[in-house]
Amino acid sequence: AGSPAAAAGVWGKCSVGIMVRKDTKGTLKVRDLAEGGPAARSGQVAVGMQLVSVDGVLVKGLHNRQLAALFQGPADSGVTVRLLSLDGEKEVEVSLIREPLVARDT
Repeated sequence: AGSPAAAAGVWGKCSVGIMVRKDTKGTLKVRDLAEGGPAARSGQVAVGMQLVSVDGVLVKGLHNRQLAALFQGPADSGVTVRLLSLDGEKEVEVSLIREPLVARDT
């Protein structure tokens, strides 16, 4: 059993709004995007895509805190995320700008 989820976009921190989950093989997949966050607005990141690397660091095998630390950083700083397309055919590189994420009332 893998970890339930890593909140790569932790509320109240500067991040890009990508939440991931480990599947049974240890592969990290996008499980959710923060509504209105940088990743969602980019239109290039989708739920179900496999996360390959963050700023050139391969993410397979990383613990939740290590992964969150890669996504988090100063407001307005850049981060490059590499993902595998939903069809598994190609890798996609997405450049995002970190910003404060605010929890929305539901």
